This record gives sequence, structure tokens and C-alpha cells, in this order.
Amino acid sequence: IPLALSVLGTMINFSGYAAHATVYQRVVSEVDRTVAQGWRQFVTRVLGTLPAPILFGYIIDNACTIWRVNFDGKQGNCWVYDLDSLLVWFVWVQIFLRIGSSLLYFAGWYLYPEPTKEDLDRYEGKNGYGTTTNSNGYEMT
Repeated sequence: IPLALSVLGTMINFSGYAAHATVYQRVVSEVDRTVAQGWRQFVTRVLGTLPAPILFGYIIDNACTIWRVNFDGKQGNCWVYDLDSLLVWFVWVQIFLRIGSSLLYFAGWYLYPEPTKEDLDRYEGKNGYGTTTNSNGYEMT
């Protein structure tokens, strides 16, 4: 059962990747998509890799009940953890982060304006003259 739950959690976690990529592609103009993808990856990596070890390290340190004391009297590594407290904190942090992420995602979805007819025509490559234009209005060959 733990393996099945792990696989299910992984599938749920990565199931939104294609949808998120599609949303980012729709929001950004065609000429800026490459830069937008780069910035999205950069921000995701920075916000996902820098605060997480600090936050989870703090939670793990607070769940310690018995610390080792070195010969010089300084605090060493943890010997015994309060596993119930650790589990509760990990679950609540995950729930809080998922809810926050979902709220921001739906706020972006709600606040994004509907595309106008001009936007749709430009996206489809129709400008009324049979030629294709980019988002700056220049004809493309």
C-alpha cells in the first residue's frame, strides 16, 4: 500500500505540468515565450530549492527531543526525534503550500482577461490580408 500511495502521489504531483506549461504559453506573447519559460524555470528553481531545505531543516530540528552534546559542550546532532510531531508538521506544511499554490493559480486564471477577437486573429495568423503577423504587428515570411 505505501508504494501504491507513493506512485499515486507522484502521478498527481506531475499531472499538472502540461497544463501549467499550456497556461504559461497562452499568457505570454509569442515573441516572449522563450524568455518567459526561462524565467519560469529560474523562479521555480530558486523558490523550490532555496527555502525548502531551510524550512524543513527547522521543522526537523524542532522535532528533536534528545541532542548529542560534544566534548567541548556544543550541541551536536540529534539522537531521538518526536516522530508524531514531525509527521504532523510535514503534513501541515505540505497542505499549506498546496493550498497557497492552488489559490495563486486560480487567482491568475480568474484575473487573466478573455482574449479579444484581435488577439485570437493574431494567434491564428489572420490579419485580414492573407499574411501572418507576429505580436508586434510585423509581417512574417
